[in-house]
Amino acid sequence: MQLSDVPQRFQKLYARAMSGRSKLASIRAHCLMCMGWEGSVAVKECTMPSCPLFLHRVSAKRLATPKRVKPSGLSAPVTAPERNRTVRRPQRKGRGG
Repeated sequence: MQLSDVPQRFQKLYARAMSGRSKLASIRAHCLMCMGWEGSVAVKECTMPSCPLFLHRVSAKRLATPKRVKPSGLSAPVTAPERNRTVRRPQRKGRGG
C-alpha cells in the first residue's frame, strides 16, 4: 500500500507507522486499514477476536477487562481463593516400621 492510497486524514499516522518509530501508530494504522479506513468507531466495534492485534487496539484494554459483577442472590462479592493458605500434609511414618 502506498501513502497515496491512504485517506488524507490518516496519512500522517500511516507515515509514522511505516517509519517503525511508533508501535501504537502501527497497530492503529493496521486496524484502520483492516476496517477500510472507516475511523475510530469502526475499530472500537471490531468483532475479530482471532486477530493477533485485537487486544492491543486503542481502548481495547478498557473493553477487554470485564467489570466485576456481584452474582445475584449473594450478599458479599465473590473473592479469589486465598493464595497463602497453609495446607496440612499427612505425616510420613518412619522407614523402619
